[in-house]
Amino acid sequence: MITTVDGLPDGVDGIRVSGMITRRDLETVVVPMLDRAAADHARLRVLALVEDGVDGIAPDAVWEDLALGVRATSLVEGYAMVTDREPVRLAARVLAVLLPYSLRVFGSDDRERAVAWLTGLSRAGFAVDLDGTGGVAVVRVERPLRPADFDVLGRELDRWLSDHAELRGLVLTAPSTPGWESLPALVRHAGFVLEHHRRVRRLALAVDGLLPELAPVLAGPVLHPEIRRFHRANLDAAIAWARAADAAPIGL
Repeated sequence: MITTVDGLPDGVDGIRVSGMITRRDLETVVVPMLDRAAADHARLRVLALVEDGVDGIAPDAVWEDLALGVRATSLVEGYAMVTDREPVRLAARVLAVLLPYSLRVFGSDDRERAVAWLTGLSRAGFAVDLDGTGGVAVVRVERPLRPADFDVLGRELDRWLSDHAELRGLVLTAPSTPGWESLPALVRHAGFVLEHHRRVRRLALAVDGLLPELAPVLAGPVLHPEIRRFHRANLDAAIAWARAADAAPIGL
């Protein structure tokens, strides 16, 4: 059985899973939730309370469940699973590596922490500031990268590139190499680079650590932008270099 959970903050949808999951459960609870997100062009943040007495999925609901799972990949931003069932927790951790949205597992005593994680998900740890005058985008990262981050960055860059041939500079700043939250995040990152690197004049990495220091040597020969590494404390110098007049973009 799947029922809704009330009393959650705005922007968080809750479901409670117990007993046997039927096709009717999916059609009356899950489908309307996904339909609403699609109609609003929104991404869901879901709190799933999985009780100890879950008996599995009814045979007539298996294909519906799979189809909805595929559909949800483009409509979910974050999924917090609250359960003490170890097999479920283990399966969720495996899925978290493969899914294109953030999934985290919490114990039954950590429900409030799960809600707090969901409410802070969309705004925490990633920000894009595009200076329309200087033609420089500054990306600030404080956590591993997620697939949705590249949707945000892509929208900002595409808005600029619709009126300009190139972005003058792209600046990434982070305490250290952020890495990726999941395999889909890595794949999405690679796709973003392939789609945009020829229209970025300069790439400044204001990131501490060994890997950023090697980036100009390793990536410079295969990527279009001129790449330079700066210490994070020298972010202003990185932005100034990316904005320099000799890197002026060519207007359409």
